[in-house]
Amino acid sequence: MVKIFETEADLDNEQAVAAVLEKAWDAEFKKLDRRYHVDFLICREGNGVAWAEVKCRTHASTDWPTIILELDKCMKLSQLAYETGLPSILIVKWTDRIGWINMHRPFAVRYTGKNDRYGMDGSPCTILAISDFTFKDGDGNEFRCS
Repeated sequence: MVKIFETEADLDNEQAVAAVLEKAWDAEFKKLDRRYHVDFLICREGNGVAWAEVKCRTHASTDWPTIILELDKCMKLSQLAYETGLPSILIVKWTDRIGWINMHRPFAVRYTGKNDRYGMDGSPCTILAISDFTFKDGDGNEFRCS
């Protein structure tokens, strides 16, 4: 049996982020079941336009220069993009803003972090630079950090 780590609070937070971006992007975020290993298919007029994984953090985007994402999640996002031709994005909500990054790209792999979920001393991860994310400012304008 696979242990599920996603809580109702996590799902509520994801839905709140999706609601903000649905309005900003004039799109609909369709929640996916576990078979797809990502959170949403983003649609316009019923047609898929992108795959999305949503992460909510409890710190500001400026607290650290990078974000760690487990390699298996990166692989699923990249595989969906490859198989369908649709972009795959990681969307992160920090305490100060929401940003996103295209995940169908090469990424460096490191064995890092303590993996409390599986009782291991770490796992293969990718380290993503916050400066590579695109953000929305308070006026709804998109901008890059770099």
